[in-house]
Amino acid sequence: MEETGTEREDVWGPIAMTNWRATPCIQGRAATEDDANAGRAVFFLSLSEGQESRPVDLDLPRCAILHEKGDGDLPVIVIQVEEGNNGAGAVELIAGYRPLTGGSGLCMLYQLEFLSGPDHRFAG
Repeated sequence: MEETGTEREDVWGPIAMTNWRATPCIQGRAATEDDANAGRAVFFLSLSEGQESRPVDLDLPRCAILHEKGDGDLPVIVIQVEEGNNGAGAVELIAGYRPLTGGSGLCMLYQLEFLSGPDHRFAG
């Protein structure tokens, strides 16, 4: 089997940039626990009464640069974006991403600089 970085055996393994568009992601609906277990989503929300979560349409997967204070810039593949309402009126845009070297992470949408495709920061 050719390694693509998206095999089920290691859903959070490194991403092969030659095949980044095949990175599993979630679109058109809020993620479930099954999506998170399968590597299509980084998080799922167990909602209480009055809470809501809606997907944000961003043509995923998508290349982005995560800007973190003190940690610099990190090229990532965004696989999930949801708008959540905590029931008290606070609305937050949360993104799930995959670093190229493997793993997963969460951030606020404002921390991401979306790109139309990989740039020089995604090389090597």
